[in-house]
Amino acid sequence: MLPFLILIALAWSSCTNNAVVPTITKGTITATINGVDETFNVSDSVKYIAKQPQTADWWLILSGHNGEAASSDQFFLFLDYQAPIVAGVTYNNEITDHPINVTISYKTSVKQYMASYGSPLPVNITITSFSSTNVQGTFSGSPSNNGETKTITNGKFSLDFSTPVNP
Repeated sequence: MLPFLILIALAWSSCTNNAVVPTITKGTITATINGVDETFNVSDSVKYIAKQPQTADWWLILSGHNGEAASSDQFFLFLDYQAPIVAGVTYNNEITDHPINVTISYKTSVKQYMASYGSPLPVNITITSFSSTNVQGTFSGSPSNNGETKTITNGKFSLDFSTPVNP
C-alpha cells in the first residue's frame, strides 16, 4: 500500500512540461458516505494528464475537502488508464482490454479509507461529460481501512479546468 501511496504523491506532483495540468476554478464533488450526504467543494482540484512518455498512461485526478480546516475530510478519485479517458465509459478495476487503476480514497482527520487496483472492494467511476473546460461524472465504491469499510453511493462530480485540456 505504501508504494502505491508514494506513486500517487509522485503522480500528483510530477508532470512533464508538455502536459497540461490545470487546477479547478469551480465545481464540486458530492457523495453519500455510510448514509450521510457530504459535499467536497473546498480546495478542490482536477488534473488531466495525457499520455505520459514514461508510462504511456492517461491520468485523471480529482480531489476536494469538505471544509477549510486542515482536519477537514478529503475525497480523492484517481483514474489511470492506458488509453484516452472519454465520456460515456464506466471505469473500474474489472476492465480487461487495457490495464487500469481506479482509486477512491476518503480521508477523515483520523483515518484514510481506500479502494484501488488489486482490491476486492468495488470501485466505479463513470465519465458522463468531458470537454476541454469541464469534466463530470458519477462514482461509487467501498474503500476500507483495516477491515472497516465505508460505503460510498450517489457520488457525483462536476469540475471546471482552469486551463483548457485536450480530452
